[in-house]
Amino acid sequence: MGEPILLSLVVALVVVPSATAYEVPSRLNEVARVYSLGVGEVRCPSRAEWDEDWASSFGWAYTNVREDYTVLGPVVCTGALGVGSADVPAWQQALGVLVLTHEAFHLRHWRFRRNEGKVECQAIANFRDATQRLGGRLRKPRTSTPTRWRCTTTRSGSSPSTEIRSA
Repeated sequence: MGEPILLSLVVALVVVPSATAYEVPSRLNEVARVYSLGVGEVRCPSRAEWDEDWASSFGWAYTNVREDYTVLGPVVCTGALGVGSADVPAWQQALGVLVLTHEAFHLRHWRFRRNEGKVECQAIANFRDATQRLGGRLRKPRTSTPTRWRCTTTRSGSSPSTEIRSA
């Protein structure tokens, strides 16, 4: 009599996926959808979930391009959600903006979504806009730096490379 109950419990544990407690912050999703052209979901796991995630050992975030979602680590989520706040260090806010924008370009259904150079170039080129969309104010630069950027691909020998240039 106890065997069917035990078997049912084992089957439930193996077949039913574990519940996740990650958050889906609406503000981060709204900003990401600007760059992903409406595709995907941004997830913010708890510290414990992030530490248990096998992919967390590879970087600040990752994107599942097959299932159209991105997972930002807790440091990145806190930074992106804290843009414009005196409570979050400026480096963390900048990291949050850059990583969120980078991962949003991985979500976008375009031919370069798996090209790290193109994706990072777009994230850098859209950094100022993303910062403002997240509620940040940009200080005027101390030096005369370009305020607009564009990404270009050049050929050096037989291999192409991506560069960022002032527009």
